[in-house]
Amino acid sequence: MVTVTNPPCRLVRVGASRTAQTPQTAAAAPAAMGAAGATAATSGGGASAVLALAVGVAAPGGAVNPVAGRSFFMLRNSVDAVMAKAGIQPAPGVSRLKSWALACNSGLPACRQGMDALIAESAAVTKTDASGTGRTAPVVAGTYYVFGVAPNNAPPLLWNVKVDLKSGENAIKLDQRNATLLD
Repeated sequence: MVTVTNPPCRLVRVGASRTAQTPQTAAAAPAAMGAAGATAATSGGGASAVLALAVGVAAPGGAVNPVAGRSFFMLRNSVDAVMAKAGIQPAPGVSRLKSWALACNSGLPACRQGMDALIAESAAVTKTDASGTGRTAPVVAGTYYVFGVAPNNAPPLLWNVKVDLKSGENAIKLDQRNATLLD
């Protein structure tokens, strides 16, 4: 089983929560991600889009367990491409992403390397609340990949879902049907 919990590779909340954004929180996300994370939506260029996330996994009896307190990155490229660009080398017979997760579990420098790449390639980051919902800061309308990892007994669930955001409000439901197992 692979989990990403090593203290040097903690996910840090950079985006907005489910609550309504103030101009300070909308502008703070790109600033916190650095110059590479800034988007034209917050600087006045391009049509602005926001993504609302609802994240949960099925429980026995048809109930849904919300995926709470997890960071979700809205990436400009797939997480596989981001890790490749970061120079993460897959171990023989293991995916690039699992190699990164293993580096995080072992406290290796490749963990920080991958986290830095995720932040640099993020247009927005949000953390789900207790009900499993989150809302991104405004970004330029276009194509993105929603990336996040959540515990799921064993192994963890991974989302790397391509989304085409239109101007205005957009929504996506993430659950076990559009996730893969990180094994």
